[in-house]
Formats: sequence, structure tokens, C-alpha cells
Amino acid sequence: LYGIIPREARGARETVLNLGDIFRYFLRPDKRFLPLGEEMRIVRAYLAIEQLRLGDRLRIDVDVPGGLLEHPIPALSVQPLVENAVKHGVAPKPEGGAVRVSAFAEAGSLVIEVADSGAGFAAESGAAGAGVGLDNVTRRLRLCYGEEAALRVTSGPAGSTVSFRIPAARLAVT
Repeated sequence: LYGIIPREARGARETVLNLGDIFRYFLRPDKRFLPLGEEMRIVRAYLAIEQLRLGDRLRIDVDVPGGLLEHPIPALSVQPLVENAVKHGVAPKPEGGAVRVSAFAEAGSLVIEVADSGAGFAAESGAAGAGVGLDNVTRRLRLCYGEEAALRVTSGPAGSTVSFRIPAARLAVT
């Protein structure tokens, strides 16, 4: 497919390459944990596709320090949150909005946050109807870290933030 797209259609060629990366990532059932950097590579590929689709309507801010990129996290724990932020937070607004992905160390734990400037939503984390993406990530976190693991969701008219914490004692699990 890449080869039949004219060289002048740079966006289409890059989209095909990004989709290939994303598909290969999704088809890796052998990996339960992956380095945060690998998940972020897929997040960036997904955001590049959405940036091409939404143009200036999508503003992106990624703040993940290089020192955190090697920490193992459950596969597909960040990308679905970013997809929700774009699909439900930014895309429906005619003026678009911003998506921010950040990771930081706090009290010895790894914290990952995905925020958007959308209109917010009413569902609470883990509540019925919270959405397939949020439910899947919650289940994945609980399988990996037990009942203590959950998404934290704050949402209001100025946007939503979804975050999770990987306790320091669990960071080395692979």
C-alpha cells in the first residue's frame, strides 16, 4: 500500500506506516508488559494519524521524561485513554481542543495521566457505562496489580483527566 501512494501524498504515506506500527503492536499477544517508551511510540503514531485527520483542531502535548521510558507497564494501558480523549473529548468540538499525555514519578510510583479539553462526561471510573476503553484498561490494571489498581477519572465542562498509578513495588514486574 505504501508503495502505490504517490510520494507527494506524504501524509497518506506516513499514515500507512503509523497504521502498520499500530497493527503490529495490537497483534502482540505474547507481551503482557512493555516498556512505557514502546507504548508511547504507539501513542505518538496514533496521535499523528489523528493530527492529520483533525489538523489544527487537535493540539497535542506529550510530557514523558526519558528516564521513565524503560518502566514496564501493562500493554495497551495508555493508548486507549488517548483514543478516548481524542474521540470523545476533542473531535466532537467544532473548535477542537487539546490532549495532554504525561508521566511522572510521585512518591516512588509511576503516574500516567491523559487529559483533554473536551466537554467532560458523567461516568465515574469503574461505573457501569463508563465506556469500553476505560473498562478494558481498568480490567487490565486489575489483572496486573490486583484490586488496588484503578483509573482515577475527573471530568467537568472544561475537560477530563484519566490517570493511573503503578506502585513502586510493582514497577519491576515483567
